[in-house]
Amino acid sequence: MKNSIISVVIPTFKPNSELLKKTLFSILHQSIKPDQVVVVDNGEQDHPDAIKTLVESFGFKYIYNEEAGANPARNLGASICKDGVLFFTDDDCELKHDCLERHLDVHSKGNFIVGGKVDLKYNAPVPVWMCLHFESMLAKLDWTPDNVIDGVILDITDNRSHYLVSANLSIKSDSFREYGGFDNRDGYRGKDLLTANDEMMLLETCRTSNKTRLVFNSFCQVKHNIPEARLTEEYMERRFYGQGIADAKSSVRSPHLKNIDPPVDLDDHKMILANSLLKFVVGTDHYSNLCSRILTGNKLIDREINKVFMICYCKYIQGINDFLCKNL
Repeated sequence: MKNSIISVVIPTFKPNSELLKKTLFSILHQSIKPDQVVVVDNGEQDHPDAIKTLVESFGFKYIYNEEAGANPARNLGASICKDGVLFFTDDDCELKHDCLERHLDVHSKGNFIVGGKVDLKYNAPVPVWMCLHFESMLAKLDWTPDNVIDGVILDITDNRSHYLVSANLSIKSDSFREYGGFDNRDGYRGKDLLTANDEMMLLETCRTSNKTRLVFNSFCQVKHNIPEARLTEEYMERRFYGQGIADAKSSVRSPHLKNIDPPVDLDDHKMILANSLLKFVVGTDHYSNLCSRILTGNKLIDREINKVFMICYCKYIQGINDFLCKNL
């Protein structure tokens, strides 16, 4: 599919210019050159002229969108792209040199939403409590089985515990329009409300359409730069709280959860969601082990991890509670 059109859409909000430059540089040096690269600057602006100048210095298109939020920015960027494949990433991600080519290879074989592997690139010392529980909240993603060395391409359509992230995601433009794009009601809106699930409704619509399959391709790789500001307990508490709100929203709106019969009790609903996230964050196989460690951990690092995680877990439940009490 080397002659196919692929366009790149990047939402940005008060970006770190050096990180954005790395993102743009990695796109410029892809093995297959994208037909278009659109950077959508959304919400408040600190130095709009500087960002515009930076983007255009790479030969890419800059757009300003007054509507806050990453999803409105993604949808606006997609609306001006040519028909073909749309690739979405973030303004602090660096693409491996063949990332776009790997996405196109999968799209040549059918109608898919394709997501790839996201590794973390720490820009500051990593705190002692940082581990898998928290890395998933920083968009780390890898569904490669432990026994696979080189890489894997997996159909995850029917596995609802598996998901894809908008930092490394592609979809054909006609499917994107048919499914209504990203849900503008959710997503990151600046730095004060840390909600997530930007791509959740798009993926769920795809899963229920029976026309488009979800594919994870571990050969499609990006690195997500993590600044020092995201390596604090305060940030993680806000992040877990926002995730609770986002998961509660998704559970109310998602087609496969709307028709639960009989309706679950509000408190049961909260605990179902909370325990689902716990299993999601640490992995089902390690769920019992983690609970045991929380009660009996005898290592300093384990106690530190458990302390921070349980505080964040309480924030998560608080987020669920705040949303459900106001909306159910």
